[in-house]
Formats: sequence, structure tokens, C-alpha cells
Amino acid sequence: MIFGELAKLTGLSAGVLVVIIAIGAAIKPLSDGLLDAGDAALFVSLAMVPMLAFVLPFAAGFASTLTYHRLATSNETTAAYASGISHRAVLMPAAVMGLVLALVVSGLNEQVIPRFLLQMQRLITVDVSRLLAQEISRGKPVRLEDTLIFADRAERVPPGDDGAVDQVIFTNFAAIRLDDKGEPVQEVTARNATMWLFPPGAAPGEVASGGANEGASEAALAGRSDASLVVLQLDEVIAADPAGLGGFRDGATAQFRVPYVLKDNPKFLTTGQLAALKRVPERMNWIESRRKSLANELGKTSAWEAIDKQLREGGKATFVDARGKSFVVQASALDRRVIEGKERGVLQGRAGGAIEVFHSRGGDKGDVQLHTLAREAMLRIDDRATAGGLLLEMKEVRTREVAAQNSFAQSPERSQWQAGNLVPVPNPVQPLAKTPTFALLEQARGPAMAAGEASSLGKAYRDLDRKTAELVREAASKQHERIAMSLSVLVVTICGAVTALRLSQRLPLTTYLWTFIPGVITLVTISGGQQLTEQLGLPGLLLMYGGVVGLAMYTLVQYRVVGKH
Repeated sequence: MIFGELAKLTGLSAGVLVVIIAIGAAIKPLSDGLLDAGDAALFVSLAMVPMLAFVLPFAAGFASTLTYHRLATSNETTAAYASGISHRAVLMPAAVMGLVLALVVSGLNEQVIPRFLLQMQRLITVDVSRLLAQEISRGKPVRLEDTLIFADRAERVPPGDDGAVDQVIFTNFAAIRLDDKGEPVQEVTARNATMWLFPPGAAPGEVASGGANEGASEAALAGRSDASLVVLQLDEVIAADPAGLGGFRDGATAQFRVPYVLKDNPKFLTTGQLAALKRVPERMNWIESRRKSLANELGKTSAWEAIDKQLREGGKATFVDARGKSFVVQASALDRRVIEGKERGVLQGRAGGAIEVFHSRGGDKGDVQLHTLAREAMLRIDDRATAGGLLLEMKEVRTREVAAQNSFAQSPERSQWQAGNLVPVPNPVQPLAKTPTFALLEQARGPAMAAGEASSLGKAYRDLDRKTAELVREAASKQHERIAMSLSVLVVTICGAVTALRLSQRLPLTTYLWTFIPGVITLVTISGGQQLTEQLGLPGLLLMYGGVVGLAMYTLVQYRVVGKH
């Protein structure tokens, strides 16, 4: 009878509370325009399950308080004591109910709630890549922030080793940037374009920099670290503004941020997945992005040696660009120098002093093979490349078509020629890109210390090392938080029953306050302990479990007072 009454009151109060809190959780996404009317009902339904973890302790405490307060005021407990039934036996139904609810909360926290939280997040998340691919295939433009995007074709492809979580390739691309009034302020067209999406937390310095919107990028990105970074690489670009100013460029890179792209979070993982996360942190896309960034930086340090070795042993080095086109550089060696604070690789010519490059360009009847000759040439890191590619710069250049068999003397001389986003073959980054996080950190420790903290390698190493340590602590904090929440339900249920027996002469709601306030303090310490564990580790666990132990001690004191009477 007592157990049935406890179950009925717990279900009733939990149902009312969970609906109210779930509706409250939907207010902000609705006000931000992330949910429409149809999605709002689904969002509230999904939110009810995660809210149970927070509602059940209070619902159980309320139910046990009312049930045992009624038993005490109707003298049923007095009759039980008179018949020889102990306080412990009287409180046993509350203990059993608390244990059942603790197991329910544990099961919800470990398996069910993470999946519901993920579905809730997906409801308020814009899948930019899917949106672009779907809408453009229907012939419709897509608006991202202040930019309208058009293309003849958009195709999603698996991302490479540059840290991106998604990649889209466009054909016959066009973009129009709008002002606050919706008027166009810049138009850009390109034969081909590639878009990379980086997870929230990726900084502009970790990926591409420069490009068409370089001057405004820093202001546009300020304060948007919670949003995802979009990098656009354009080929054969024509740009214009309302004043008629514009021009043609072989390539350009632009970057901006878009909000609400899904970021992996440990709270979306089950308990087993959290445990695995400590061994494989790259499961989180924001760790994977940093892991690939470190692999790229580490690969750069060995790329110079690899290129120089190829040139000295075989007289040539092969590269490929982002479109897969091959560039064969013929030289005798690579002389590494620091020019204007940045590392450069000056190519040394073979006999005769010239540096030669065999490459190709598109033609009406297929690729046209070209042979380029230069007196001076150097390699440097391409700031516009997303995966640590190289930029080949050549001066006093002459180019001829191989099939035409004409001499270089018949070709006009150009003062400068460039080829960007070149990756050496074999690419030293590829084996590193598959190296697990902890093994990569171990491998990069020595080179990073040698390069110094101010170097890009040192920064990438420290960033991944710091974020990985934070993730391990966060995963541990989530696991312990779920355990503490389950224990709190058990203790609050017993606390409500004991408090009701002790304060049976007072009003029921007044009596419940003696359970409600300690329960709130317990949940606050659990939440605060979880956050402190993310930052410091062990001290947070002491605070987290200290709240539960404190509530248990409070309940024990109340029980001893009841036992004396």
C-alpha cells in the first residue's frame, strides 16, 4: 500500500514537473528562431526524457514526504510502532522506491538520455553541407549569414586530412555578399570551388587565412568561437563590387563562420562510449580537427627534408595540387632559409642554372602539357591552403607547350609565376594523419620542443595536448555526475520520508521544504563538482560526492532524532 502510494505520487509530480521544465527548455530555441511550430512540439517531447534525471529527485522527495506525513498524521505510524514494527521497517518502502528510481535514473543517464540530447541538438542544428547539396541540386540559392551561394552542381565528399568535418565541391560557383539592407556589395564567380566545414572551436589560424575577404575576416569572426568555421577555396576567380572594381585571380580563399553546426559533445555519449573516449579522444570532431592540424604541422617539418632528398638523389620532386594535377619540379637541391621570419626552400638549378617544371592546364580537347623554365624559384608554406600545402614561386619565367615542340625563345617571358596548394608525393602528412592522438602527441613532443612554443608546430602541439587533457577530465566528470545523480535520488527519497516522520506536526509543504532545500543544495554541488572536475580533476569529485554524502548525513541525523521518540 505504501509503495503503491509512493509510486502514484512520484509519477504524478514527475509528470507535471517534467512538462513544465521541457516547455521552458524550448523557449530559447524558439526565441532564437531555431525551431518552428512543428519542431517545437517534437523538441518538448524529446526534452522530457533528459529532464527526468533532474525532476525525479524532487518528485520522489515530494512523494515520500506527503506519503509519510499522511501516515504520521493519521497515526498509522504510531499504530505500527505499538505493534512492534521498527522505524527501519516503516521506512523500507521509501528505501525500495528510492533504489528503484536510482536504477531508473542510472539506466536513463547511461543509455537513453544521451541519445535524446543528441536528437534535441540535431533539431536546432543546421546541416550546412546537406542544405547546400540539396538546395543547389534543385537549382535554388542558399544563404549563409550575409552571403548568397549559387552553383550548377554541389557534391558532398569525404573530408581529407585537413581537420574538416565535411567537404563540398562546387562547379560553376557564384556568391553574392549582401549588406544589412540586402543590397549586393560584392560578387564573386569561380569555375570550381571547394568548401570545408571545421567544427566549433577551430581558429582561423588553424586553417586557411587570407583570401577575398581577408580584410574583414577578423571583425566578422570576433566573438563567434562557438560557431563553425567555413573555408572556401576558389579557382579561376572573377570578382566585382558595385563601383565596378574587380579583377581576375587564379585562386582565392575566403573564410567565415556559420552558427549551430553540430559539435560533438561527451554528453551525447553512453557510459561505455565515455570510457572508450579516454582511449580514443579523436572520436570528438573538435579533437580530430586539432589532431589533423598537428599532423599537418609535424608533416611540414619533414616535408623539406623529403623534397631535398628527392632532388639530390633523383634530380626531381613531384607535387599534386588540390585538383589532382601533377607538377614535376626538376632541380638539384633545396636550400632552406629563413626570409622575413618565415621558412623558405630556395630551389637550386641543375646544370645551366635553370629550374624546370612540367605541369598541365585544361584545354578544349583535354589537358595541355606544359614545360616551364625559370632562373629563380622557391617553395614556401601556402597561407591559402587548408592542409599545409606549398606555394611554388618562380621568377623570369618562360612556358612552352610540350606538344608544339617550340623553343623557350619563342615564348614571352613573365616576371613571375605561381602554383599553390602543392602537396609533395609521397605526402609525409598521410601516415601521420592516421596516427592516434596519444601516439601523435608522443611523436610530436620532441620536434615541438625543438621548434619552440612560438612556432606553429609548438602551438598545435600545446593546443591538442591541452584539449585532450580537458576532454579526458570532462569524460570522467560526466561519468561521475551520472553516478552521483542516481545516488541522490535514493538519498532524497529516504530523506523525505524521515523528515515527514520527524516534522509530522507541521504542514506538509512546510515539511517538504526541509527536504527540498537540502536536495537543491545537493544537485548544485553535483553540477558544480562536475564543472570543477572538468577544470581541476580530483577536487571536483570531492565536491560532487560531498553533496550526496552531506545529504546522507543530514538524513541520518533526522533518523536518529526520530528514533529517540
